[in-house]
Amino acid sequence: MFTTSDPDGGWSDGGYYVHNNMWNQDEAGPETLHACAHDNWYVDSTQPDSTSVKTYPNVHKDINNLDGAPLSDYSTITSTFAGRGPATGIYELIVRWIW
Repeated sequence: MFTTSDPDGGWSDGGYYVHNNMWNQDEAGPETLHACAHDNWYVDSTQPDSTSVKTYPNVHKDINNLDGAPLSDYSTITSTFAGRGPATGIYELIVRWIW
């Protein structure tokens, strides 16, 4: 298992990058990323009670026209997502596709 508490720490697996990605380090509390695979990872994160974005842990695969097929070559792109947040507090789970 890969584990990091580095704010910009990450791990490559099967062409995907699992990224801790703590944006607002000056305001952020501790966060640790744990990954067994690009499709099996989680974070332990304790953040202060404020409304600013602190972290954006994610997994992504970078594809560009030089190294991969252009988006127009794909007839179907599928994805799955599952998330669980705390019972109380301010948080937002975001699913984002960037084309």
